[in-house]
Parts: sequence; C-alpha cells; structure tokens
Amino acid sequence: MSWSLRSLLEGYREGWRRYTDFTGRSTVGEYVAFLVVNLLVGLLLHLLESITEDGLFGFVGGVYALAALLPGIAVTVRVLRTWLRPRP
Repeated sequence: MSWSLRSLLEGYREGWRRYTDFTGRSTVGEYVAFLVVNLLVGLLLHLLESITEDGLFGFVGGVYALAALLPGIAVTVRVLRTWLRPRP
C-alpha cells in the first residue's frame, strides 16, 4: 500500500463510517491510517492547549478522545478478526 495523505484520510474516514461494525474485517492500512490520524489530531489539540492555556482545547481534546474511543475499538476488533482468521 502506498502511503499518501489521501489514503490516510480514506482509512480514517472508513474507521468513523463503520464505527459500530464489530463483525466485519479491516485492512492493516485502515487500522494504521486511523491510528496515525488520531495521533496527529491529538498532538495538534495538545499543542494548541499548551499555547493558549485557556482550557478550551483541553476540553475539546477530551471530547474528541471520548468520541474516537468506540471507532478505535471497532477498527481494532475488525483488524484482529482479519489477522486471526484461519488461513488455508
């Protein structure tokens, strides 16, 4: 898989689109894209919080972390189902 901004954003969007799907399968690329974009968003919010020091971005970061929890678990379950499936 070639890594580009487009493929990262597509994998991230797919993680949010299928946030309640715990029975399907996901590729490693979708999993990595979701983790990388979540990490970048978290780092950006943390940086903004440390610059502004007014507490707003800390609150936004907390809300984002809670909102991203379910899609993160779902994409992890789907990729584990892919990795652990019986192979011929």
